[in-house]
Amino acid sequence: MNNIFYILRFIILIVALLPLSCATFPLSTNTLSKLDEKNSIIFGKMELLENDKMIAAPSLILLDPKILSHISKYTTDASLNKNLWKPGEFAFKVPIFRDGHFAFVIPPGEYYFVEFDYLNIFDAKPILGMRTYMGQTPFLMTFNAIPNHAAYIGTIRHDFHTKWNNWFFLKGSLFINYTNEFSEATNWFLKANPRFETNIVEGALKIEPLSN
Repeated sequence: MNNIFYILRFIILIVALLPLSCATFPLSTNTLSKLDEKNSIIFGKMELLENDKMIAAPSLILLDPKILSHISKYTTDASLNKNLWKPGEFAFKVPIFRDGHFAFVIPPGEYYFVEFDYLNIFDAKPILGMRTYMGQTPFLMTFNAIPNHAAYIGTIRHDFHTKWNNWFFLKGSLFINYTNEFSEATNWFLKANPRFETNIVEGALKIEPLSN
């Protein structure tokens, strides 16, 4: 599902400056010997593209080698976090230019992606962050963290479409979609976490349009 949700006027446009010290970084799967009803694992992969081509190294527009994802518990559309100074309940970094895989321990429940951060000048101070539900074509990304299970939530693709109008003006847009690569992601996950083999399920990442 492709959705265009933001127009970049300038590469250095400040969209959000979030104090990440307020967000909790979830635990690594290495901290768990077994799963129970109080814990769940989410795992998957993130990919970064520019003009439909996979990016293998930092580019002029995307200097940072990671995507920082903010997530929070979902209750209703009306209660979505629209305070650009307030981060998500949890935040986790995905090393895009290694293999893009991620796996973290979080409390069970339904979550939504609050924001994706793509550009950091100083550590823990992102200056280019995007909230899919606050753009020109808003949409919401939700998933379930299932008790006592490791849930694959999808392979999420971030595709920047960019065009330089002149030396000083960059116009762009961003598409986010996801694909199901359950077998490949599960193989990656089990290499480091074979003890959870019987707990793995295929989670459902949902992308749904919203009205402003």
